[in-house]
Amino acid sequence: MKITLKPGANYIDLDSPSPFPQPAEKGADAFVGFNLPDLALGPLKSANVVAITPPDGPGPTRDDCNQAITKRGTYTSGELSQGMRVCLQTGEGHTAYLRITTVPTRAALTFEATVWE
Repeated sequence: MKITLKPGANYIDLDSPSPFPQPAEKGADAFVGFNLPDLALGPLKSANVVAITPPDGPGPTRDDCNQAITKRGTYTSGELSQGMRVCLQTGEGHTAYLRITTVPTRAALTFEATVWE
């Protein structure tokens, strides 16, 4: 599914059946800090649940994402860029894979999301 986050709707609940941008953190798993020096994605609570995956090759599987989070998980994606691939563990323990599909700007960020049970 494609999701676009922007200032004022920069939180996302990836555990819901149909994730959509929301203006507040209630129930959200991640947010994009449009007001931070580097445009970055991170979890609401400071936890090492975000991992960047290699930009080449097929998209990661759930197991690939789980291994990446276990081995090199951190609390932020670092600066986002088009094509970047990010794995994230949600608040309810699901594994998500996000691929940035647009050039991130201070106005909007679009990504494709896959969430596994």
